[in-house]
Amino acid sequence: MAVESTGDNFGEMLLREGVISETQYQAALRTMQETDQPMGRILVDMGLVSEEARIDFLKKKSGASVVMLDDDGISHSVLRLVPREMAKRFGIVPIRVSREGLVLAMENPLDMLVIDQVAAITKMEVMPAIASLADMEVALKQYDELEDAGQPQEEESSLQKWLHIGYYVVLLILPFALLMIGALVSPAVESMITDAQDMLGLETDQYFDIFLYFFLLLGFYGIILYEIDGLIFSRRKSK
Repeated sequence: MAVESTGDNFGEMLLREGVISETQYQAALRTMQETDQPMGRILVDMGLVSEEARIDFLKKKSGASVVMLDDDGISHSVLRLVPREMAKRFGIVPIRVSREGLVLAMENPLDMLVIDQVAAITKMEVMPAIASLADMEVALKQYDELEDAGQPQEEESSLQKWLHIGYYVVLLILPFALLMIGALVSPAVESMITDAQDMLGLETDQYFDIFLYFFLLLGFYGIILYEIDGLIFSRRKSK
């Protein structure tokens, strides 16, 4: 599916604010049309805008956060969400999927047409982020590794996913299993459970109420684990 980008809007904004001249903008625009490179990269390569100025300007205008792509690489399953040709043409790289949606590193987070197209392809809310051109070059090269890796990498990713789910289930059940075992072998634990029943006003034969409190506690504990899991596994360095 073709995407018609408005990738020169970054250059237009710089022109309106007097950062670059009309002559410089037209030269950069011709280069963009000839090479299909994003305007921001062209302006930096031409020496008309520094990398720091590019990032600061985009952060101010778009409100997007700045991300630093670490050396661990991006999950192949995440990279596959955006086609390689589209990623390289528009300078975009999906870097992670969070509960809020897809975090998309972009050379130009002002390009709403590209953002809308990625949202349509992935069926996810897209949260644009800004990355340095050096980080983007390294990230885009991972698409070449993706082609070399092929299907076995996807299988490994699925295995990691199931291991992640398994660890989550174990953490969810383990405290309650230990509590039940403790009640069987330790008088102190049994006494603690009895005191808790007395505090809640529950009799031993009130099975429904006991199970209700148990599952409420299990649900609350599950929510806490879910939030901790998101903090550990779904966050990257940002500034």
